[in-house]
Amino acid sequence: MLSRMALVDQWRAIEDGLPDDWQAARLRLTLNDRPRAERAAAMLGPANAGLYASFVTFQVVWGGGGTSPELARRLLARLDTERISGALTLVGADQAAAAGPARAGTRLELARQWELLLLELP
Repeated sequence: MLSRMALVDQWRAIEDGLPDDWQAARLRLTLNDRPRAERAAAMLGPANAGLYASFVTFQVVWGGGGTSPELARRLLARLDTERISGALTLVGADQAAAAGPARAGTRLELARQWELLLLELP
């Protein structure tokens, strides 16, 4: 049997365990069966979720450019409302570049974001 802890609570626990400078978190939702996994993947569609067997994978990104932590909470709350339970696990996390955005909610200008991305290229 998979976890009975609400998915939104599982996400909060994962988010609390991420380093302060996290940029992206890759997540896997494991469900009991394929039909539930298909329904969960459809409901997580706005997060660009992928489906394989009874696993649903998606990514949460801090600071724009993808599924925000708040959107992830809302989507997972919808699954909780439909009583779709499963085990949410962190598959991997990326840290922000050294000059990443401040956590106070400040957004970098597009040009600055581009510069930071260029720094990561070989």
